[in-house]
Amino acid sequence: MATSRARAAVGVVAIGLALAPFALAAAGSSIGQGAAVATTAERGSMTRMWDPAFPGPYEISVGESALGRPIKAVNRRGSLDVSRTVVAIGVIHGDERHGRLVTDQLMTVPLPEDLDLWIVPTVNPDGEVLGLRQNARGIDLNRNWPANWETGTFFSSGKYYSGPSPASEPETQAMMQFLESIDPDVTIWYHSPWNRVDCNVPRVGRACQDYATAVGAWTAFAPRPGTATDWMMTSGLGVSFVYEFAWSAPSSAAVRDHVNAVLALRTS
Repeated sequence: MATSRARAAVGVVAIGLALAPFALAAAGSSIGQGAAVATTAERGSMTRMWDPAFPGPYEISVGESALGRPIKAVNRRGSLDVSRTVVAIGVIHGDERHGRLVTDQLMTVPLPEDLDLWIVPTVNPDGEVLGLRQNARGIDLNRNWPANWETGTFFSSGKYYSGPSPASEPETQAMMQFLESIDPDVTIWYHSPWNRVDCNVPRVGRACQDYATAVGAWTAFAPRPGTATDWMMTSGLGVSFVYEFAWSAPSSAAVRDHVNAVLALRTS
């Protein structure tokens, strides 16, 4: 598990204090088709800097959007002795925002003692402000990741434009470095509007099936090029899957079911 690996300290502070973002890709590195971005993040390098007087939550700066808006993550732990790391990401497409209802509640809900929880409300703050699926440069951030990246096909053009090259966008680069440093066990990404768990069950296994059962959803899988989940699985960063809300906002009871399902996520 991610939390059993040795970790070197990086900048982490209590919420409300300033923090420098992760370093970006190495200067002068090139990114060709199918190539991963060169990063300075070392897998599993994130650690907690616990202060007995302030045991969390902690906020870090993951990076910035194309227009300079901050991308932030909040870390909460159920105790000082955790055994599983879960990441919940509320928004990657700026016009699909129901996941924020879940991430908002995860900020304050009591946690199981064994849980190391990372909450990323949005990967695409520009898209949210502009009401766009894409980022401010017109690029679908869930087609821009360097796993099975392609261009010029139906699912990598138009509103799904995958960008000029793999991981061309600052949002993608920042999240790649962040996720490498966390090395999570399970990551869930929220989308709309298909009202299901989008999961390659043979590849992901128990986590997405348990989640589907907990929220009363069905599972299906629609492979797409350049997705965050595919990059994470290809990179060996735990298991990763998508929950698709319907277009209409979920009820408060449904949101609670999702929150509880996140808290229960595990791989075994």
